[in-house]
Amino acid sequence: MHIGDLLTQANQLIQQMELEVRSLDAATRRELSKKVDQYKKSLASLADDHKKIREKEERDGLFGDRDGIAMSSADHRNRMKAATDKCAGRLSGW
Repeated sequence: MHIGDLLTQANQLIQQMELEVRSLDAATRRELSKKVDQYKKSLASLADDHKKIREKEERDGLFGDRDGIAMSSADHRNRMKAATDKCAGRLSGW
């Protein structure tokens, strides 16, 4: 599955969580709203990392590795997989 698809699915799950939290009593709603906000921030960070990596890969594909510092595609995939697994672990704790 593509990372962009996983990020979209995670976003949809968070939106569903937000809807479900609204139907709870006030005390529970406050507590769970904080958790959902943390999930949203984590997902936004992962999406930003994904965007940066994707843009870097595109630049490297166009211009090549001019500075010798760029990571290989396998390294990119491993970083994104680790980030996705981290996000999935947080969401599964919900």
